Amino acid sequence: MHIKKPSTLYGDVVEVDERVTLVGYTSDPEHASHSVQWTEDGQVARAYGGIGAQNGLGEGGEGSVVQGLSGEAVHVLKKLDQEVVTADLQKLYDQGYRSVAVVLAHS
Repeated sequence: MHIKKPSTLYGDVVEVDERVTLVGYTSDPEHASHSVQWTEDGQVARAYGGIGAQNGLGEGGEGSVVQGLSGEAVHVLKKLDQEVVTADLQKLYDQGYRSVAVVLAHS
């Protein structure tokens, strides 16, 4: 047998060190009745009231809960450092890269 493996599609990798998870979706069978309620300006009007609610999710930065684009509650486990990401992407740009692929862990 003569198996030819294709070459890799990428040249360099930049890891963006941010971690998030959805609040209650996988751990709470009654998520709908316990879900986070939002004000019109995206602030938490009512905190999550189901399993794990006693963990005391804070506001701002790591541990905060923010509203996702489709209205879901997102718990920020590790906050994105925009300065580091910008610097890393600038290095790639300076090397001649003009396109990127984005891969999300566990998505």
